[in-house]
Amino acid sequence: MIHQVEPEYPRFARQAGLEGTVHIKALVMPDGSVGDAMVLYSSGVASLDEAALRAAKKNVFKPGVQNGHPVACWVAYQVKFELSH
Repeated sequence: MIHQVEPEYPRFARQAGLEGTVHIKALVMPDGSVGDAMVLYSSGVASLDEAALRAAKKNVFKPGVQNGHPVACWVAYQVKFELSH
């Protein structure tokens, strides 16, 4: 990942003390942008999943390379929502 957009911690989730990890699967296009993204494994908190997904679509990656040319490829990564204790 070249540029990672930090997801906004949903206000309700923060106030409720909810934390979790969202596993995201993103389709990285040949230009490094994200063409599609989906939740691979939910945090169990819909608002955290949605925030991670919104941010995922704004990230920039180094694209995959095949035969010396950039190609689209899928990547998976985690987004952790943790409150300071």
